[in-house]
Amino acid sequence: MGNFEGNKKDVPDRQPNEYRPEKPGLGMVEQDSPPMTLHSATRPNPMRFLIRGMHVTLIFTAMLLAFQGRADAAQVHRLNPDEMRLFNLVSQHAGQKRTAMNLDPILCKVARQKAMDMERRSYFSHVDPAGVGPNRLVSRAGYVLPATYSAEMSGNNIESIAMAAGNMAEPFELWLRSGSHRPHLLGENPWYAAQTSVGVGVYRSGRFPYYKMVVLITAPPNASRRPPPLVLKAPNGRTLADTRAVLPFLFP
Repeated sequence: MGNFEGNKKDVPDRQPNEYRPEKPGLGMVEQDSPPMTLHSATRPNPMRFLIRGMHVTLIFTAMLLAFQGRADAAQVHRLNPDEMRLFNLVSQHAGQKRTAMNLDPILCKVARQKAMDMERRSYFSHVDPAGVGPNRLVSRAGYVLPATYSAEMSGNNIESIAMAAGNMAEPFELWLRSGSHRPHLLGENPWYAAQTSVGVGVYRSGRFPYYKMVVLITAPPNASRRPPPLVLKAPNGRTLADTRAVLPFLFP
């Protein structure tokens, strides 16, 4: 072994606790490299924030204008007093098993049209003279039913009908006493309990001994991402439901 003093020239010139690689590699800086000035690289640019703010404002304005245009194009369907009464009887009954029931604009419009069609074409049936059933009617109106529901032209998993001469308590009580209608009315099995969206239609006519055609439709919530724009209003004009999303154009 040589002594330490004799080999001193072979010891790298480093300060205590200092690490300096023998050769600069990736990410390494040589000794004579200029110091980094972080303050110049991270200085905020006011114009950048101003431009970003303008972009956000323009996008938000375009969103509001698009929504306003869609709002102006919406149709309005107004319930009559009999229809409102029927919904209250069904939804507020003590035996109702559904945890929630919501009036749906599309289902209400289809139910009213079905009631009118039965009177005008003089029939009383779930299937119209052309062989079209309730499932197909709501599908044509833009309401998407689950794949497990009947896709047959005459299919019906959603509708009850009645004729009435007086108030809505009459058809309601008839349905309650019917073994086939009561489960639909009150959601007494899982199939009907999942049908939380409701449509009610009542049309008055003098052509039948029972001059009010009554239609009740219940279905699971609409699976359509872009239902037709339709606003549902109560008899007093209060808005009850609206098929439009808050910003529908964000979800094509």
